[in-house]
Amino acid sequence: MPTVNPLGHLMGQAAVLLEHAGDLPRLCVGLRAGDNAVQLKSLGHEPLSVHRGAIDRIAELLGAQASMHQVVEQTYAYSVQGEWESITVQAMALTPNGRHPAVPRARSTTTADTVALLRDLRSWASALDLTQARKLDILDSGAALEVMLHIDSPGNREGAAQELAGSLPNQLDRWQHGSGGQALLPTGHTLIIHTL
Repeated sequence: MPTVNPLGHLMGQAAVLLEHAGDLPRLCVGLRAGDNAVQLKSLGHEPLSVHRGAIDRIAELLGAQASMHQVVEQTYAYSVQGEWESITVQAMALTPNGRHPAVPRARSTTTADTVALLRDLRSWASALDLTQARKLDILDSGAALEVMLHIDSPGNREGAAQELAGSLPNQLDRWQHGSGGQALLPTGHTLIIHTL
């Protein structure tokens, strides 16, 4: 069995946690190997009440209590932080921006899809150079799952992006304050690469 680096381990633990939590509203699953942490953040403009049950289920799994607090003026978060199988987990839902929440679109993705993608990408993620890969996000847009890789390499942005894209089919571009682009993952999903 191939060696699993800390990012691959986080992906496996996040998959198990989401599986135990059951079907959840749309989330961004953020994986930070350097911090041994997983962040689950609600997406969309639904009222906070739509996400509260999901945060409470995650809090129960963590053996912690969720709480409400102000983030900035007129924006509140309902969140919880705790430990799950030796990793730090933070789950958060924010009040929607604007006075009138957007009308929810029909969703064609599920939490089970996110769990499957986390497991399917473990071997690819386990081969990444974690000295440059700062964070990996899986975003549920409701229509598809998107994967974003954030890279820290101020001295060699293009080289770092190319190295981490590796043998994946890719198109990378240089920007004024970084570089980035897209690559095609072995699962067929698009990998969005962003260097800082």
